[in-house]
This record gives sequence, C-alpha cells and structure tokens, in this order.
Amino acid sequence: MKKLGVLIIVCLCFVVIGNAYAKCQYNLDVDASVRDGLMRPATSYDPLDGTVCSNSFFYGLQVIPYKNGLAEGIAKAYSKKSGKLRYEVPYKNGKKEGIEKTYYESGQLREECTYENNQLVGDCKLF
Repeated sequence: MKKLGVLIIVCLCFVVIGNAYAKCQYNLDVDASVRDGLMRPATSYDPLDGTVCSNSFFYGLQVIPYKNGLAEGIAKAYSKKSGKLRYEVPYKNGKKEGIEKTYYESGQLREECTYENNQLVGDCKLF
C-alpha cells in the first residue's frame, strides 16, 4: 500500500511538471538566449515572443513568458523534488512588477514581496 502511495505521488509530480513543460516553446540556451539585453530565438535576431523554460539545480523547472524579448507575465518555478510551485514572479516590460510569492516545499506560502519598477517596496511578509 505504501508503494502505491509513493507511485501516485511520483506520477502527480510528472503530471505537474509535464504540464509546465507543455507550455514551453523554447528551452534556454538551446532554442533561445539573451543577446543585446533581449531574449531572442536561436534562429533569429528578432525579440522573442513566447515561453522560455530552463531547468536549474537550485530552482528546478523555471517557466518565463516573454513579449518583445522582455519578461512579461508571471514567471514560475517548480520543485524538482515534488513538482510543486516554488515561486511566482510578476514581470512587466522585463522588470518585477507586483507581488512576488515564494512557497515552502510543502506548497504553503512562505513569503510575499511587493515590487514596483524592479524595486522592492516596503517589507516582505513572511508566513
């Protein structure tokens, strides 16, 4: 019974991470890279419009939306271990804009920080 529970958890992690990967249009350093301050597809010098993903040891899977070569929308990172959301960072025109949220490995909210024009506004809230 314990093995079945572990198997279900592992499968759920693959589903969560798999769904995040399904949103990826470009892989960082393979299909896209930053050139002259803008994210660009590997096959073009045009600014990138789409979703770029990278897989890092520390953050796990990172999914970042871009518009005109700049981060635009909510960037997310998912844990390699559990597949759960690790952080959400809102971007506008390549700068942090809004409430950045980080989460514990359990999935519970850890911290909220407010940004305006890429600058921290006030104190962060710890939970």
